[in-house]
Amino acid sequence: MSLQLIFLCICALASISHGSFPLVYPQPSAESSNATSLYLAVMMSFNGTFLSSGTIPGIQIALDLINEQEDLLPGYKLHYIALDSRCNHTIALDSLFKQLISDTQRVGVIGAGCSVATEPTAEISHYYNITQVSCASSSHNLANRVKYKAYFQMLPSAINLVPAIGAICLRYRWRHIGIIAQDENLFTQTVGMLTTLFLSENITWGLRKFQSSDGPTSLGKNLFETRERIVFLAMYPGHALTVVCEAYKKNRVYPRYTFIIYGWYSPTWWTSSASSIDCSREEIESVLHYSIAVLQHQFGTDRTQSTISGISYDTYHGMYDKRLSSFGYRYSTHNIQCFDGVWAFALALNQTINDLKENETLSRLAQESEGWEDTETEFRIENATYKNNVIQQMMFGHLERTNFLGITGNVSFTNIGIRRVNRLRVFQYRYTGNNTFGTVEFASVPALGNYTTLEYYNGESDSTVWPSQVPYDGVAEIEIVSVPIPISVVFSLLAGAGMIFGVICLVFVIVYKKNKLVRLTSPKLNVLIIIGSLIMYFSVILYTLPVYDSFGRTLLCNLEPRVFSLGYTLSFSTILAKMWRVYYIFTNPKPNRKAIKDWHLSLFVLAAVSVDLLLLGLLAGYKGGRPEAYLVRNNENPSDERGTLGYITDYYVYTCDSHEHSIFLGIIFGFKAILQVAALFLAFGIRKVKVRGLNDSKFVGLMVYISSIILTIQIIVSVTLNHYQFAFSILFGLSIIINTTVILGLLFFPQMVGVYKDPEGKEVFVGEQMKVKVKTVLTSNEGAVSNIVSSPFMDDKQKIEALVQKINEMQENDVDMKDTAT
Repeated sequence: MSLQLIFLCICALASISHGSFPLVYPQPSAESSNATSLYLAVMMSFNGTFLSSGTIPGIQIALDLINEQEDLLPGYKLHYIALDSRCNHTIALDSLFKQLISDTQRVGVIGAGCSVATEPTAEISHYYNITQVSCASSSHNLANRVKYKAYFQMLPSAINLVPAIGAICLRYRWRHIGIIAQDENLFTQTVGMLTTLFLSENITWGLRKFQSSDGPTSLGKNLFETRERIVFLAMYPGHALTVVCEAYKKNRVYPRYTFIIYGWYSPTWWTSSASSIDCSREEIESVLHYSIAVLQHQFGTDRTQSTISGISYDTYHGMYDKRLSSFGYRYSTHNIQCFDGVWAFALALNQTINDLKENETLSRLAQESEGWEDTETEFRIENATYKNNVIQQMMFGHLERTNFLGITGNVSFTNIGIRRVNRLRVFQYRYTGNNTFGTVEFASVPALGNYTTLEYYNGESDSTVWPSQVPYDGVAEIEIVSVPIPISVVFSLLAGAGMIFGVICLVFVIVYKKNKLVRLTSPKLNVLIIIGSLIMYFSVILYTLPVYDSFGRTLLCNLEPRVFSLGYTLSFSTILAKMWRVYYIFTNPKPNRKAIKDWHLSLFVLAAVSVDLLLLGLLAGYKGGRPEAYLVRNNENPSDERGTLGYITDYYVYTCDSHEHSIFLGIIFGFKAILQVAALFLAFGIRKVKVRGLNDSKFVGLMVYISSIILTIQIIVSVTLNHYQFAFSILFGLSIIINTTVILGLLFFPQMVGVYKDPEGKEVFVGEQMKVKVKTVLTSNEGAVSNIVSSPFMDDKQKIEALVQKINEMQENDVDMKDTAT
């Protein structure tokens, strides 16, 4: 009994902390002077977050009917004393101890009004050898025979709702469910089982929890997820009303939205706490309209069939409604469970009394358990105290074997004391024909076995349940987009036109390679520039090619930058080599020490291309630097909604990325930036060289400046617009076309015009002003050239002719002017 003393101490402390709570004494039936009164301890929640006080009229009716039957509890009358548990853990314990320490022995406990209050009382009731039957609790925590040794439950566990919710989701093909849950065991355990089922059926969910003391509004903006259309409310009615009101403010109503709620809420629960919210009844009903309610309560379908109590379902409800109005309590959905629960207890108590009379062994064991020495005296049920474990075991055995037809249907318990249920009931909130708002039962789901079956009845169908179509679950349809085909066609045509222009330039160089003007611009090197330009034009087609699968996008992710890089390096390194030769000639005071020929420059181009290929090869060999295709949201047009139900389409694109994307971009563009900086330096160094025919540095300089700007744009685009495929493809492809066309245009269009005007090249050096540095001629001819340039007796044309003549003399001395010209 040491544990009992501990619990009594706890009770005393609780009483000091919380004060005493009023006893509720409903008027008992008239007692017979010849009958012994037995009392049940009834604990219901008359106040608090969940009200079960509406079960009291049902309990009263059951006791009246039981006491009227002569063959049931003969010689006894069964009464009750009720206390308020307030649906609170501590207060429920205090209420129980108030019953246990009273002068009158309690033969059993009915309660304690809700799962939160029932759990602590059921955990300790067996220490006092008292059997407890709950008719308004359904927490899965209570389905634990090891912990709750003398506990029976008239409601199936709340997790039995899970098959019904699963069947609803599968029936209507809902693939995502939002869950807003109160952080209480009754709800969190149901949610845990539900998410397990969702996981097995590939249904996704979004879960938000709130503390009971904080309320759902504590979730703030997270109360509703933007795309969630179907939301399960796992909470007590008062909190559910708050959520529904918030839903109205966000216009979350059918047909775009719907809710799944518990069916055990009272029939008018949305009107009971209207003062605590700022939504009208009509506004609440507009949200609840076509919402779904699920109920795990057993129910006999024949409302007129007589039950063990001698009355039918319809007869009982007539009696209940009349007595409810006289008591002044609010309606409780659990009233019929409490009615049948009292009958189950009375039947077990009746059998226990009979056993004591008819079975001497049991009677003797009961006497010994009480410590009686006089075994000749008849042991009666009223002689039992809280230390008599024999009576408790007899009651337990009879309750475990309970099997009768009650108002709620067949009443029986599993081996862990939980009410058996065969089918789950599904309701919907609607306006009925007389324009009243309430629930309509339209389907059921097997509690065991194939939970995927939602069976309509009462003439219901998809069209009656969802007159404006089944609500959409908010799961977006994924559509993979790429570069629009018209854009791809346009860029392919532009790139093709550029390639045709490049071929024309190539034909021009080959046909006129012996022309003096073309020969002086190094036609062999120009061929390399053209080839590089053709490769860059081809890369434009790759960059704007529409691709809708991962393999193709990954292939292009690796091919695009390499093709572009090869073409750019080949063309630009050749331009850089030509610029360097001009710079070398006009800045080196003794260039005769070594002649710079085309094959020398070709080696430089080959080296540059080799370095570029080597870097790209190293990237290909390093997994972190090897780009792959990743499916990401299309930032340019993420999604759209269409239709009355708001069907959502999310647009995704395959983008190129890697674990070391910054390194990849750094290597791709870093080497080109080095070439570009060198070209800018050379362009600045030869900016004053304007000898027509000897070089094309004026156009080359302009080309370098433009390409530097374009390269900068390409780097910015690659870094910032990698996930914006449409913008990236257009800007990057357009920059390549512009850059390549500028290179070919500035290099070859002036040559084409020059050849057209002077096919023989006779006037290559005519009409130019001579402003060159004398350091670019051989030291041995420095004086002669200086005299020509500074002569006061010749005009510019004469000076140029004299300089040409000097150059011809140098050619005769095996100085190859073709290789020294740009």
